Amino acid sequence: MVIRLLAIKLYPEFIKIPVSRRRLIETTQAFEELTSLPNMCGAIDGSPIKLHKHNLPGNYKCKYGHPSVLLEVVADHKKIFWDVCVKAP
Repeated sequence: MVIRLLAIKLYPEFIKIPVSRRRLIETTQAFEELTSLPNMCGAIDGSPIKLHKHNLPGNYKCKYGHPSVLLEVVADHKKIFWDVCVKAP
């Protein structure tokens, strides 16, 4: 239910990859100030979300062996999400 809400209602309204050149340059400069790495415009991370159903296909098992989906997020220097993806690992 939460994933459906994120994908259908919240994602299109709140999560936007920067389309303006100004915002992209601002983010790249801010990341360089924070990390000393040039040309970086986003940070990515992922986390397995454990599922309670055990009768799922084998591809829903994470590296720890339990059934899960993978949550992956890309954020800018202000910790604002640019992209969110939830699917089988």
